[in-house]
Amino acid sequence: MKFVNLEKLLKNGDFFENPWVSSDRYDLFNHVYNGSKYGVIFIEDGEVAIHNLSKKELTTISNLEDYEFDPEYKKVSKDLAKVAPNAPDFSIDLGDPMSLDLSVIENDYYTPDKTIDDDRAKANIVLKPTSIVKGLEWNQKQDIYYYNPKNKKEPQLIGKDLESFADYLNEPAKIDGLSTTLVDINREHFAKTHQDQVKNIQRNLYIGRDKNANEDLFKKYLRKYDVYINPSKKDFEDANVLLGLSKDTNLNKVVEKMEKPKQEKAIGYIKANSKKDKATPNLARRENAKRLLEEYGFDATEENIEKMAKNIENEDKFNKQLKIKKSGLESVKLELADPEIRKNYAETYGKKTEIDKKTEQVFLEKPIYSQWFMQRDREEKEYEDLERLGFPSFYQGEEKQKFEKLSQKIPVHTIRKLENAYVATRDIYFDDKTSEVKNISLVSKTTKAKIEKNSKKYLALEHAKKASRNKKLER
Repeated sequence: MKFVNLEKLLKNGDFFENPWVSSDRYDLFNHVYNGSKYGVIFIEDGEVAIHNLSKKELTTISNLEDYEFDPEYKKVSKDLAKVAPNAPDFSIDLGDPMSLDLSVIENDYYTPDKTIDDDRAKANIVLKPTSIVKGLEWNQKQDIYYYNPKNKKEPQLIGKDLESFADYLNEPAKIDGLSTTLVDINREHFAKTHQDQVKNIQRNLYIGRDKNANEDLFKKYLRKYDVYINPSKKDFEDANVLLGLSKDTNLNKVVEKMEKPKQEKAIGYIKANSKKDKATPNLARRENAKRLLEEYGFDATEENIEKMAKNIENEDKFNKQLKIKKSGLESVKLELADPEIRKNYAETYGKKTEIDKKTEQVFLEKPIYSQWFMQRDREEKEYEDLERLGFPSFYQGEEKQKFEKLSQKIPVHTIRKLENAYVATRDIYFDDKTSEVKNISLVSKTTKAKIEKNSKKYLALEHAKKASRNKKLER
């Protein structure tokens, strides 16, 4: 058992690269967001798990007699109790310790020789004001924070500029290790708690962009939703006072970097008065976008047309920068011709495919079916890897053995149904370019994430059964 700093662990990309752990990142973020700061990581033969520690638990441990609890842990508990919030209980199962490299979290353990003040200093929220060129507010760097004193939480950074904030406001944070930042997760959390207003916010921000709105106008509009652009600490203090609170409430970690505001360089912004000149190519891009969406079976909604047109425009700019004699439309068409890349487009533009619907219908019925799907995936990958290394086809790897052991717990007629449903999710084809047989999954990341989450219910149940059996044996 070791004490671990949950806030530091949440930012550890190497830790979340492990497939057993990556899907827990969002859960851990929610626990940290709701007040959990420190926890313990239990390492046993059968599992690795994280459990949070509230102020009450830490105080109880630190008050125990030496003979009741390890004196070294008591001292750490006393230190942690000074800053630990009263947070709700949670526990996250991280799977088998054999598949988890714990060395990647060595810097995330809490060590008694560090002072609490040092720990707090590292967690400060530093406000850095920037000076915006008038009329070019849309894509210049300016921190965007969400702060509502009623939530009893410090300000949350939800964006780094208006353009990316608006473009991705209604998009999920991508749970795939390093590509997911805390800003992405904060932004998604804001969107989920403002579901009824998100589309209006997004639409009105785009209207402001097209009308070349100034920074003050954007600030006044977003302030209605407790969102602050380029804020000073005084902005947050005023929000506290307005609610009848002390001006320093929730702001212990907030510091303001007092320096001359840095003026950011404008990048590729089109002023409203040049809109007429750009109208024709933009109209052509929208028509091409609509045609592409329909050709490849995606939803040709207004939102998707706008996104695809933007994608074509970005490809145009990229090709010009690299002096590639190819239009943005041609580049996108080439990408869509590749089945693996097309699958990524389906995540952004496609409605839930028939395959996703059928897959969810079969494999979300019971947690053990979800676990069967995940293990079948691992067994499939292992088979390909072994074949590439020259192992004979009858060789049984570790994942294959686990898969067969799990299959024995499911009736034969159900196994047939699961196998047929799984085979339907694969696309096997010969790649002329590489002269290889490709075997790719047609299931979307969203559906796979649902199945993986449901499979953990089975793992938790099996762990509970094992613990119960052990207790009976001990008795």
